[in-house]
Amino acid sequence: MSGQPHRGVDHAASFPTGQGSSLALVGAYVLAGHLGTASGHPAAFEAYERGLRPFVEANQGLVDEGDAALFPGTAEALAARNAALRDLTTTPATTRPEDSALTLPESS
Repeated sequence: MSGQPHRGVDHAASFPTGQGSSLALVGAYVLAGHLGTASGHPAAFEAYERGLRPFVEANQGLVDEGDAALFPGTAEALAARNAALRDLTTTPATTRPEDSALTLPESS
């Protein structure tokens, strides 16, 4: 071991993104795969970081997109948000590229 602390991918996502659990589950799956196939844990951590960082950063970049809808700044915006939520009959379709920006490897 080099004695240097591993920086690692920071999974922290803001509540409005709705990606916290997804990032944790995907991260665990990907890390387990690298730990099972790498020559040692330092190599596994490096591969994990290299492969997952773009996906994590893309999802963390969604933070500002959810705030306006979740935390309206005016009484009118709050009333409009609440009315829209009451009128939902299905879960809105998600078309964010961040949701499918990573293809998970097959488990061995």
